[in-house]
Amino acid sequence: MKKTLIIMFLALAISISLIAGTLSMYTISIDNLAQGSAVAKEFVFTGAGTDSFEQGVKIAPTEKVQWDFSVQNYDGEIVTETDLYYRLTFQVGATEDKGAIEPLLITVNDEEIETEAGVGSLEVEGEFLLDENGAENGQEDEYTVEIYWPDGDGDINYAGSSFGTTIKVAAVARQLPFDWEGPEEPEEPEEPEPSGIHVLYKPGDYTQAGYVFDPKITITNNLGEEISGGWEIRFRLPTDEITQIWDSSNFTLSYDTESGFYTIQSTYSIPIGGTRTISGKGKGLNVGSGDKPGPIESVSVNGMPVILEID
Repeated sequence: MKKTLIIMFLALAISISLIAGTLSMYTISIDNLAQGSAVAKEFVFTGAGTDSFEQGVKIAPTEKVQWDFSVQNYDGEIVTETDLYYRLTFQVGATEDKGAIEPLLITVNDEEIETEAGVGSLEVEGEFLLDENGAENGQEDEYTVEIYWPDGDGDINYAGSSFGTTIKVAAVARQLPFDWEGPEEPEEPEEPEPSGIHVLYKPGDYTQAGYVFDPKITITNNLGEEISGGWEIRFRLPTDEITQIWDSSNFTLSYDTESGFYTIQSTYSIPIGGTRTISGKGKGLNVGSGDKPGPIESVSVNGMPVILEID
């Protein structure tokens, strides 16, 4: 007798989730999808058995019993609306209060369940992918569990009701393959090596007259070549605001509200080993939280990272 065990009786819940506008990844477990057992016959004399695999089916040497079942991704007219990946776990062991029948040869769709002392397990994976046919009509996979007792010299040792073997099948179903571990974590960008440019930032102190401060940026050229006029320095100043740069004929200040970067361009050149200082005026936005304005961050000169020092 064939038993149909439906994994996707969950299709209704899936449909409800879709109607609500959301469908999160789910994993469904069925701890006791199916279960059956075989009990050793009193084969020393005679014994009666049945032709279907149920609880307490009796078996003797050279006999074979078979148990058929299936899993499917539909229930009536409801068909799952996502790809479905499932895993069946077959557990073989001694029936409760009995000893295992060790000579049994147990296969699932012709794949043997390896056992030791009558105990073993097998995992089988399958999938229902929503091709055109499957999406419309649903899909079904059939499984046959076959139990065979080969003839052997020690068979007499397992006769009687004291011995029995139980096979349990558990199922897990999910939307994604079981080897899927999620999207790869993005690699952290490597920090660029500082160039031969040194930047010293002196934020100065807040004054009481309008809460202003006088920032100074000194650039030292250790590149080994001149930094010609037209260079620029870019940086962020998250806690304060620079409002003005002195020597406006040779320094130009701009600010990008989207990126939060200040850019100062200069017509001066900086010779090898030479320095150039930029002085300005800032408006304190963080007054009261410290004695000095905050430091600049993410500093570069002509796109090159620098060695930054805060005084």
